[in-house]
Amino acid sequence: MDEKKPDPTERLIRKKDDLRPAPVTAPGRVPAGLIGACGEYYLAAELSRRGWLATVTIKNAPGTDVLAKSVNRLHMISLQTKTSSRGEFQLSEKDEHPGSGSGEFYALVKLSADLLTRPRFFLLPRLHVAKLIGLRHALWMHGPPVWVEKRKDSKMRRINPEAVDSYEERWDQLEALSERSAFIVPEQLVRMAKRWGVPSAAWLEEYARNHTNYALLDLSQEWAVLREKVPPGLPNS
Repeated sequence: MDEKKPDPTERLIRKKDDLRPAPVTAPGRVPAGLIGACGEYYLAAELSRRGWLATVTIKNAPGTDVLAKSVNRLHMISLQTKTSSRGEFQLSEKDEHPGSGSGEFYALVKLSADLLTRPRFFLLPRLHVAKLIGLRHALWMHGPPVWVEKRKDSKMRRINPEAVDSYEERWDQLEALSERSAFIVPEQLVRMAKRWGVPSAAWLEEYARNHTNYALLDLSQEWAVLREKVPPGLPNS
């Protein structure tokens, strides 16, 4: 029986595939501090590529990890980074503070497990971050307890990448200083409201008394939107 001759096209395809770099991963678990620093330098590098004079600040600079000055418009912005290599972005209660409203942004940097893959960047005005986590935590606290009498409060806050997908690669927001732009309630919060119900005005009043930064936010429009989207008959206490 004659031996089948190799197909030259197949050989070319195989050779091309062999030239592709294999995924490269970090050797072992990377400490959280290095993950955070990684996000800051990735952000500064990306800003520099886009014509910003960007610098990483010294540690413990309040609310600012990267300072950047626009060459085109000659204005300066401050950015706080939150970096995640897996799952959700971790924030805290202090991130609910609305800030001064002048050129303050968050950069959420999602690292890939493959070191050769560029991170994902989500650019949000500080006020939008405060509203997002403020609404989400209030909805979570309003939800029914699981195996306990009452949900235990926490200073931890989280952001799921799905909730901020409309902010991905929105570098234009930095140039426009659009911290004054409208906040759109993400679909993820609508689903939470449908599952656990929208808190009553009395419940929110009591909640605000125990959450100082939340009390600084004007969320009346956002709660009105959620009440419109939650069908009648769902829990609404």
